[in-house]
Amino acid sequence: MTGEEEAGEVRVAVIGAGRMGRLHIKTCLGAPNCRLVAIVDPQGPRHQADIPETVEWLDRADQLPGQIDAAIIATPPQTHAALATALLASGIHCLVEKPAACSQRELGAMQKAAEQGRAILAIGHSERFNLAIELLLQNYAGRGRIAVKRFAPPVPDRSHDLDIVEDLLVHDIDWTLHGIKRNLLRVDVSDSQFQDGLLAALAVRLKFEGEMLVDLFVSRQAERRERVATLYTSSATLSFDLDKAGQDPDPLTRQLSAFLAAINGIPSAIASPKEAARVMRITELIRQKCRDEHPVLRNGADALSDLLRRASPGP
Repeated sequence: MTGEEEAGEVRVAVIGAGRMGRLHIKTCLGAPNCRLVAIVDPQGPRHQADIPETVEWLDRADQLPGQIDAAIIATPPQTHAALATALLASGIHCLVEKPAACSQRELGAMQKAAEQGRAILAIGHSERFNLAIELLLQNYAGRGRIAVKRFAPPVPDRSHDLDIVEDLLVHDIDWTLHGIKRNLLRVDVSDSQFQDGLLAALAVRLKFEGEMLVDLFVSRQAERRERVATLYTSSATLSFDLDKAGQDPDPLTRQLSAFLAAINGIPSAIASPKEAARVMRITELIRQKCRDEHPVLRNGADALSDLLRRASPGP
C-alpha cells in the first residue's frame, strides 16, 4: 500500500520559502486532508497573491509548537538537523527535504528526537513517487539493465553548495534501492567531472544480485535538461520520460499523501530515516571512490562528452 488513500486533516507548516519550499507550499494548498497554517521564512512574506490570508508567516520555527501537527523542512541542508530535532522532540512530525542531514551523526540525532517525541520522521525522496518510475519497475522482470540519464544545464544564478551526488544522483539511488529490493553487491564509478571543487558529472554502476545492473549518468553541465530511464531486457527496450508532464497526481502530491497517511498510522511508501541512512552510506562510498580512483581531474568538456556517449541507448 502506498498510503495515499485515507488520512484525517493534518495542520502543516512549510519551513523555507525558497525554490523547493514554494513547490511544497503549492502542493499543500492543493491537497485534501492538509491544512497549511504557517510558512516560516526569515525573509518574510513573498508571493502573497498566491497564499491565502489564513496562512500565517513566521520568522522562526520555534514559534510553531502548539499550532501545527507536522512540518515540511525545505531549508538549506546544514539547517535540517537543528530544525528537525527541535520539532520532532516536541512531537511534531517532520518531512525533511533531501539531503536529510549532512552526516550520519546528524541523521541519528534526528531519529532519536523522533523517538523521544513519538513523531514521524520522513525524508523527501520524491522520485520514488514518480509514476514513470513505477511503470518502469512494473515492467522489470528481475533481470536486465536499467540506464538512467538525469542531465541539467548550468544555472548561473543558482547557488550550488551541493555536489551532483546530493543534487541529482541521490534521487536515483533511493528509488533504485526502494524499487528493486535486492542486495546491492557492488558500486563502481567509471567517470567523474569536477567543477569549482564539486562533483558536476558522474557515471555510476550499481550491481545487484541476480545479474541486475543499474547505470546512472548525472550531469548539470549538459546543453539541455533530460531525464530518461531505459529498461533493457532480452526481449524489449522500454524508455520512460521521468519529466513527462501531466502526471496526476504529481510526485510531490503523492509524497505528501504518503506522509499524511503515515502520520495517521496508515502503511506508507514514504522514505524512512533507515532508508535515508543507507542512501547516505552509498553516496559517501561514491565520493570516496571518486577521490581514490579518479584523482586526476580531466578536462570538463572531454569528460562530459564521454559521459554523454556512454549514456546513449544500448543494451
